[in-house]
Amino acid sequence: MNKGKVIHGLSEIGAAWAVSADKYICTRHQCCNMLEGDKPAYHIHPDASEPRDIYIKRFKSLDEIAGYIKARKEAAQATDDSQAMRVMEDFWAELQ
Repeated sequence: MNKGKVIHGLSEIGAAWAVSADKYICTRHQCCNMLEGDKPAYHIHPDASEPRDIYIKRFKSLDEIAGYIKARKEAAQATDDSQAMRVMEDFWAELQ
């Protein structure tokens, strides 16, 4: 997956990079912990209109972000909230 496609996909779902489009270890919020040996990762705000640190999502690769974008688009097309929730729960379960 190339970064240009990810950037376009993030804008399609209303998400944005948290600080940078590059990998980094964040120090301002709790999704990274250098003491536990966390490696640099990509960070996004799932909702660019409300970019709060507590909502930041962390991804190891651009492919993971692409999967997240795909799941969000699928959830948006769901016929009800429970189906949309299942789509996202399945995505996060597969990511583990």
